[in-house]
Amino acid sequence: MTKSYFIAAIILVSSLFLSCSLVENPTPIDTNYASLLLREGSIFPFTANTDTILVNGGATSNDNITISARVEVKASNKGNTLSLFCTIYDAAKSKSFGNGTLNDNGSFPDGIANDSIYTGNISFTFKRSLFGNLLAVISGSDGSNTTNAITLPFSVTRFNKAPKIDTVTAPDTLTLATTTQILQLTAKVTDEDGASDIKNVTLTSYRLPDTTTVRGTFSLYDDGGANGAAGNTDKLQGDGIYTLSIQLPPNTIKATYRFVFQGFDAANAASNKVYKDVVIK
Repeated sequence: MTKSYFIAAIILVSSLFLSCSLVENPTPIDTNYASLLLREGSIFPFTANTDTILVNGGATSNDNITISARVEVKASNKGNTLSLFCTIYDAAKSKSFGNGTLNDNGSFPDGIANDSIYTGNISFTFKRSLFGNLLAVISGSDGSNTTNAITLPFSVTRFNKAPKIDTVTAPDTLTLATTTQILQLTAKVTDEDGASDIKNVTLTSYRLPDTTTVRGTFSLYDDGGANGAAGNTDKLQGDGIYTLSIQLPPNTIKATYRFVFQGFDAANAASNKVYKDVVIK
């Protein structure tokens, strides 16, 4: 083989290898897409017990429940300015309940500008009858290229727990005097959904032997006496001990009085009833 033929052969083989490299070894991840990668998403709260959410003073399956959740996602944007969007869907992604934008500009709720962490408060509305998972889908673009999509679950539950009256305290007997006596009544009330779920605690009174005629219904308080209502002698706010003090003037009718204690939560679920009889003599 002459020298000129040898050089031509080398050029031909080199061209073949170069062509094979371009065709058989494509980059597995598009460069622009990789620079817009979304990761490490979060949503808070990530669940809602709709039985504890009161709408217009009640709780029916047809109520519209509105939730506001903080959505956050980390982006590998490498200097790109992204427009990110979050939409809340049903589990099949066939219906949307709300949407909003995520920003990295340092304005609330975003913490630090240009740290590639995009944040937004997303509001969405659905019927109380809905139960199961919703999906928060986050995606966006830099104007030229789109990001991948991040999907976060949001759990909707209906597991309300009614309050429970654990104990009540009251004297068995109170003797009237020439001056007004004070009858103090307390009830220890708990709720598995949290103390803040307790809406009110009531006392209904009867004068025995009549158990059908209500003599009065009163509220007990656990606010440390803050509202200044008559009979509110509560000492410590938020300790779960609800208090009411009743004034008994000298002309109070002497009889056995039955007091019925009951609590109600934000969904109007009623606690057990606790009965206490007090003899006024």
